[in-house]
Amino acid sequence: MKTVEGLICHIYRHRQEDCSNGGLSSHCHSVTLIGIGVNVSEPVGNAVHMVNGHAEPVEKPKGKVGPMFGGCFIWTTDSRFPFEHPIRLHDRWETQAQYDVLSR
Repeated sequence: MKTVEGLICHIYRHRQEDCSNGGLSSHCHSVTLIGIGVNVSEPVGNAVHMVNGHAEPVEKPKGKVGPMFGGCFIWTTDSRFPFEHPIRLHDRWETQAQYDVLSR
């Protein structure tokens, strides 16, 4: 197992609703926040990084619009987390047609 830069964070979501449209938060309980200068010795399967004050997946699906906020946040009690509060997880992706219909 190799050491990678990142911090394991839990995903906080509504218990009954999923508004991520199949994003990471629809099937994962945690993500690895990378690019913040912290090393962990665990595999990075669901990597997210910081962009303009929110977290978004490193891997982006082709042919989709996004990412957008789907209602979930990430957080950890680890003191190395770079914020004093949970941060938004922008993991919702839409096709251009979905985006056009839902943005009216």
